[in-house]
Amino acid sequence: MPNRWAEPTFGGAFQLGVSPVKDRVGFYGGASLRVQQVFAFGAGFAWQQADRLVSTLSEGQTIPTEDALKTEKRFGPAFYLNVSIK
Repeated sequence: MPNRWAEPTFGGAFQLGVSPVKDRVGFYGGASLRVQQVFAFGAGFAWQQADRLVSTLSEGQTIPTEDALKTEKRFGPAFYLNVSIK
């Protein structure tokens, strides 16, 4: 009976995470492909809080004072890619 190859050419992993920043909640999930125990390529989805202008303001708008600049935290989606070399 043949022996199993101890070092596979390809492998995979799943990534799940939560942002460690206390005032910006964020969730992450993705997958990666490992090649020859040397390289890893991955992609995933992030859903994180970010500061956005309040609905009464728009980008490029002139405001009279800095106090008129108001933001609020809202969740926004994003994709991420990662490459690692061992």
